Amino acid sequence: MAILYFAIGMIGLVLALISFIFGEFFHSDHVDGVGDWLGDHLPFFDADHQIEFSRVLNTGAFLGALSGFGFVAAFVMAQFDRSALESAGWGALGGLALGGMVGTSWYFLRKSEGTAGYDVNELAGMEGVVEERIFRNSLGKVKCTVKGTPVWYAARSVDGAEVEKGTPVLVEKVVGNTLYVVTRK
Repeated sequence: MAILYFAIGMIGLVLALISFIFGEFFHSDHVDGVGDWLGDHLPFFDADHQIEFSRVLNTGAFLGALSGFGFVAAFVMAQFDRSALESAGWGALGGLALGGMVGTSWYFLRKSEGTAGYDVNELAGMEGVVEERIFRNSLGKVKCTVKGTPVWYAARSVDGAEVEKGTPVLVEKVVGNTLYVVTRK
């Protein structure tokens, strides 16, 4: 069982490294679906705009908890000769501690990257690209680049028309966290 616990810790560590490398350095958001699992957030806790992500359930917290569980359980089992169940309990505590530390660090690293240095209202007049189709009289998602950092926001077309994914747009105005865009010609 100690080997199994250690393997769980290694899997979490390897996935965290892959996530960090692909999600942060290679900006895998250009590949559909890959950025969701290898980037900075878990896709099923996504919000209207992706510059911030779930504060509690981010990728770092999940993978840190998985690694902490595996490594602490393996350590307790090997060093203190405890049962698999007792080691799993200690692993759960280690997972909570490491997951909290890594998740918090992950959050603050990403928060400082994209939110420092600009206000959402500064996006008015900027160019962007539709990342998720804007449906007629409904929302879609637009990606803009602010000081070299890609940011995604919920968006509507000014005239209520449908705008296809990949269409270049111009941000006319910002209301709250929603961009109102027109198709660039």
